[in-house]
Amino acid sequence: MTNTFQNNVWDAETNRQKNRQTDRQTDRPTLTTDTATALVNALVISRIDYCNAVLAGVYGVHMQQLHGVLNAAARLIVRKRKFYSISSTIRDVLHWLPIQQRV
Repeated sequence: MTNTFQNNVWDAETNRQKNRQTDRQTDRPTLTTDTATALVNALVISRIDYCNAVLAGVYGVHMQQLHGVLNAAARLIVRKRKFYSISSTIRDVLHWLPIQQRV
């Protein structure tokens, strides 16, 4: 009886791993571009614009971090990878100001 139980557990674990692999292969983005844009505008851009008076005298290191956040948000919207150049997309497609001009 123990042997059968162990076999059932082993089979269930093997099936779970196989299903997990096929789920990863068929993953599709669940956010539409419009939804991603609305979320980024609500959660990221609005906070940067709201805090721009406080951020006016920020050191360059912190400005680079904000620039990275803005780039990551843009990549999320246009679905590009981390090392894809995004600055022209920010300017031409999303019509966002660079972080130096925003603050």
